[in-house]
Amino acid sequence: MPRRISPKDYFPTMEELREQEEALLKGRNDHLVATANAHARPADVRAEWDDYSLARQRAIIKEHLIAVVVHPAGRGRRFDPDLLDPVWREET
Repeated sequence: MPRRISPKDYFPTMEELREQEEALLKGRNDHLVATANAHARPADVRAEWDDYSLARQRAIIKEHLIAVVVHPAGRGRRFDPDLLDPVWREET
């Protein structure tokens, strides 16, 4: 017969496991950033962007994009991507 875990023991354990999961996910994402930086070149990124996984796209953006300036659209206007100006990190 399987052993049962009491709610008193279960819920604190779940919180600890969630914290461990968050730390592991952050570590994985940090690793993806480092990997993307090691292999990505601007010409390659443009040509291969659609083939990258979402995680790799996010890692590249996180590493190279500082901010996005959103210019006013005016009343009742729909989304216009021309009103977005990316601010890229300077390469050293």
